[in-house]
Amino acid sequence: MNIKKIGDQERGMATVLYGSPNAGKTYQMGYFPKDETIVLDIDGGILTLAGTEISVFPIKEDLSELASIYKYLKTEKHPFKYVCIDNFSELEKFFLSAIGKERNVEYWRQLEWGNASQKDREYMRRFRDLTEIGINVIFIAWDMQVETDDGIKTSPMLMRKVAGEFAGLMDNVWYLKPDSEINSKDRFMVTESTQSVTAKTRVPFGKESPLAKVIKNPNVFECMNKLKPYYGKDKKDAKA
Repeated sequence: MNIKKIGDQERGMATVLYGSPNAGKTYQMGYFPKDETIVLDIDGGILTLAGTEISVFPIKEDLSELASIYKYLKTEKHPFKYVCIDNFSELEKFFLSAIGKERNVEYWRQLEWGNASQKDREYMRRFRDLTEIGINVIFIAWDMQVETDDGIKTSPMLMRKVAGEFAGLMDNVWYLKPDSEINSKDRFMVTESTQSVTAKTRVPFGKESPLAKVIKNPNVFECMNKLKPYYGKDKKDAKA
């Protein structure tokens, strides 16, 4: 039985980066080391990374490549320390489409939605668990507005029950949004939850996040590097 002290564990981190189209989510992957990064392209927005020489693996609607790339990343020797799923909101629609075609139904019924939610749960956990072998996983997603008892809240776009699990399972959930000024090129990233935004940054007991609650024009790779000492043998040296 392999029991470890918490302080002795080493692993990667699982991060959700979500926001509206054109918020700059895929663009952020251009800051990651090209030889150690792979993007699983689901929504076809990979043109943003043209010229970066980052590795790309396309996922089709029949999902035949999804299991194979997961197995490769989990079991084979490869150089990738950063795996980006771009994006998980679109992957959910792929699950629905594949299940509908398999059952030969034109319109998705409650049964198809239910089975797709199970696929969501299966693959969010599978890819998150790559962190156990030292891989950092970045889940890109779109945003949606959810009505709560406290008002409207912005969250990752997935089936509502799954969206809550999605945020809960990950180490970091960061919301990226463009400046409201029409001509502005600025972006802002929310790293801590507010009444209107779902977000979090996971740090050890008794520590504070080294990140600002809202970061102007963020570099997600640098933000993850600031948290990295908490995920290895040097946790005790990480500054609060």
